[in-house]
Amino acid sequence: MLGKNKQKIGNLNIEWAELEWQIAEVKGSDMDPDIKCHYLNDLQYSQFLIEEQIDELEHELGMFPLKLILVGFVIFVTGMIVYMAM
Repeated sequence: MLGKNKQKIGNLNIEWAELEWQIAEVKGSDMDPDIKCHYLNDLQYSQFLIEEQIDELEHELGMFPLKLILVGFVIFVTGMIVYMAM
């Protein structure tokens, strides 16, 4: 799970960098300004969505240790309740 998410983050970073190159190419091109503006907006929005996915995956990776602590705490409390009931 952790390796898979890290791999996804790496792939998303590569896609983000490719979009950065496409944005630079469009800015340097001599397209019609209206078409250029719409195309740049589409590329920048795609880049924004990729950044959101990266943030979501990084948050999930950061929360993993807390999930483990919560599971351990629940097991501990359950064990204590069983012990006190005896």
